[in-house]
Amino acid sequence: MDTETKTCTMCGEEKPITAYRSRGGNQSHLIKSRCNTCLYKEHRKWVEENPDRVNSYRDWERSEE
Repeated sequence: MDTETKTCTMCGEEKPITAYRSRGGNQSHLIKSRCNTCLYKEHRKWVEENPDRVNSYRDWERSEE
């Protein structure tokens, strides 16, 4: 069985397509260029660098409930 793979543009590792998120739809050209692990690391870094924006958003979300 041949598994389709892709190389992450951030970490450079070759991983199965299942390690990538879709940009919408189910077509192969809509797969993100960075793997889920790298996307998560990038998101965590942004959250740590922008606590004021994160807290502001969370406060807004709570007020909408």
